[in-house]
Amino acid sequence: LGVEKRQVFEVPSVCLEVTEHQAAIKCCPGCGKQVKGHFPSAVSQAVQYGARLQAQMVYLNNYQLLPLQRTCEILEAVYGQRPSQAAVLAANQRVRAAIGQSVAQIRQALKRSAVIHCDETGTRVQGQLKWLHVVSTPHLTFYGLHPKRSQVAMRTLDILPHFQGWAVHDAFVSY
Repeated sequence: LGVEKRQVFEVPSVCLEVTEHQAAIKCCPGCGKQVKGHFPSAVSQAVQYGARLQAQMVYLNNYQLLPLQRTCEILEAVYGQRPSQAAVLAANQRVRAAIGQSVAQIRQALKRSAVIHCDETGTRVQGQLKWLHVVSTPHLTFYGLHPKRSQVAMRTLDILPHFQGWAVHDAFVSY
């Protein structure tokens, strides 16, 4: 007569996958010298987190704005493995180093834009007041953290001193 269907969408069980790399150590029968195999270039430590898990650490901490402790807690809840806060910070540093060229290109494009938006807001970093400066267009956004709110910060972040177009801002005297 027909078929009645029902579907259930479910998240698959998730667990960390551990890959062990081994480098054989041999002794040359001719000269007696010890030689050792090589590890893949991305495997630099005896135990380490892989690129995808590090990417999730950075995503949760930076894009989802989870504090370090909560980032570690959620990874433990999902994977049963709790990274240290230092591991999350190290992953953030690796991403920062890797995106340097892209950030430089965004800076250059903002300097050449016809119209930009500028603003700054106070935020606490390790208990101290810092200023998060933003320069943006509909397609580009640059964030820069600086201890000052003033022109000193704006010169250090190196966009506004070279900008020749229209800047939309809140009329803060430093602009």
